[in-house]
Amino acid sequence: MFFKRMFSVVLIFFFVTVLSAADTGAMVKNALSQFQKAVQQLNTDLNKVAVYYLTTNKAQEIDTISVQDRMVSILLESGKFKVVDRLSLQALLKEQSLSLTGMVDNSAMIRAGKLIGVEGFFFGNMNVKNDRVVFTIKLIDVASSALVFSKTIIGEAYNRVEIGIAGGFTSGTGFNSNYDYYDEDADIHQLFDGKSTKVKGKAISGPQLNLFYIQGFNESKLFKMGISLSYTFGDVVEDKKTFNPNDFNPPDPYRSSFGSTVYTSIQRVSIAPYLLVSPGTDLFAITVGGSINFIDVSTKLESWSDSEEVPKNDNSLSVIRFFPEIGVDFRPVKFIRVFVRGMYVFSDVTYDDTIQLSGSGNFSLTQNNIVIQKGFIFNIGLGLSYTF
Repeated sequence: MFFKRMFSVVLIFFFVTVLSAADTGAMVKNALSQFQKAVQQLNTDLNKVAVYYLTTNKAQEIDTISVQDRMVSILLESGKFKVVDRLSLQALLKEQSLSLTGMVDNSAMIRAGKLIGVEGFFFGNMNVKNDRVVFTIKLIDVASSALVFSKTIIGEAYNRVEIGIAGGFTSGTGFNSNYDYYDEDADIHQLFDGKSTKVKGKAISGPQLNLFYIQGFNESKLFKMGISLSYTFGDVVEDKKTFNPNDFNPPDPYRSSFGSTVYTSIQRVSIAPYLLVSPGTDLFAITVGGSINFIDVSTKLESWSDSEEVPKNDNSLSVIRFFPEIGVDFRPVKFIRVFVRGMYVFSDVTYDDTIQLSGSGNFSLTQNNIVIQKGFIFNIGLGLSYTF
């Protein structure tokens, strides 16, 4: 019950953090930053220039007037040009009975440039395509009608937010259960070759639900940060032993059958902050981080005898542990994310539990339950994601 409440609280917190998201403005800012670098590398003899009217397919998202004003500032800051600003350009055109409105071809632009004494015009468009801003900018020489500069810039919001949900599977060697069976009765002790017998349970394997939140860093194609919240549940071991009269040497017709069954199950809630390192692409990334694990282990011992009713014993243990993680994330298409992550378990937690059988000999089952052992746990998942 504790872990269900914990999972609900963390789940609510997780989705509250998704309220912030990158917008088109961040992509426009990135495109203009790249334009500034391109201007620094531009070599031309043109001196007096102006920024022509920009077009866009997303007028409700891109303020072309603000973009044009920022371009003027960038050109002036470069020290390479004398720039006619937007208002001055409008005033000069008005004196010549011209207007930027409707001037959509190069010949009209060249004619206007010659009339107002501008040597070159920057012009182009800024459109939104596939969650990117595509900024195509050109510089035309008014005197020769030749293009002296042309560049297409992809504006990205590296701090854009991606959220998603994934279903997956967890398996590994990190969660095990060990049980020691021992009996003082000589005949029963014989079944164990004169010593206690240790039965090692399989590691946890079970379904996993994973929610993830990924956000990039401004101006960085290489690094993103992420946090995932996962819930895993599964059986660690179900071990059943039955002893019959014929098991003894010689067979004992007066002894009743008896046995025991041990069940161990684990619930795990994991909160994992991690860093994604990707070589400038969304296709794949290496993830490095760690997880805080809230682990709840439940154990049930059921023993029985043909001759009498024997006790049952239930036990549980809750622990919190930190495990380092490393993995690989793939995003082959826009809405799909696949991840494979490995977790190194390095802590041991143990507790003992004993159940006593009587009547059919003094058979005792001692459970030394090693909840967490050194080893590896692997998570693999496939999920749907949405990028803001």
